[in-house]
Amino acid sequence: MTVPEADSSTGGFNIAVNYRHVYASGSILAGYYRVYLDNDEDELDPDHYAIWMRSRHRFESGLHRWSPTAHLFWGADLSHKRNTVSSVEWQVRLIPALGVRFEGERWRSSLIAGAGYYALEIDDDVPAERGYTRDDLRNQTFAGWLRADGGFKIARPVDLDGRVEYWADGDGSLEFQYGLDLSFDTRGWVKNSRIVIEAEGTHYNLDPYSPTGPVVGPGEPLPLLPWDHDFLVQLTFGFIW
Repeated sequence: MTVPEADSSTGGFNIAVNYRHVYASGSILAGYYRVYLDNDEDELDPDHYAIWMRSRHRFESGLHRWSPTAHLFWGADLSHKRNTVSSVEWQVRLIPALGVRFEGERWRSSLIAGAGYYALEIDDDVPAERGYTRDDLRNQTFAGWLRADGGFKIARPVDLDGRVEYWADGDGSLEFQYGLDLSFDTRGWVKNSRIVIEAEGTHYNLDPYSPTGPVVGPGEPLPLLPWDHDFLVQLTFGFIW
């Protein structure tokens, strides 16, 4: 994980479990759990312990199919993140949504919109050094969510997937995320195996935390953190069963 504004890069390992279940009705339950063991040498967070976690789960059920390649669906998305090296203490997002998906023989794309619960708490160590108290560090709100994603089968064993996501409430943006995954089917080398290269960038809006922060200029509070985005790259070798 890199934090560009702090010129910080942290390496490590991750252990993950992904799952996907298709019900007889065609509904889908899918998601993942991931645990990261990092080697934090930069100490952006002076009290960071070297384990952080994330998970994401989604339920999806069809509503109407216009054609063999297009259908409308509803569902819900639940995501969780905790103790990142970039100072996210914990995050929870639970959002019901509607979406439309288009699928061809070698391509797929979706557009999803929803609204629900969004909560983000910043770790207290760096903000404390900047004059903030623990009461300033949590933002819970009713938020809207937009997601656009797509994928393309480059060759028989190679898939490319991309996505952009945006969360906002009535006061403005909360978070913007983008990602790109390149996956290789390696069952020809190792039975039921796959290699995935993932890149993900996240920008957080720290303005919801600023109004009670210490003022350092004419009406301008000191930002909660000296950075507002992180970038994660990971290489995963997995087995399918």
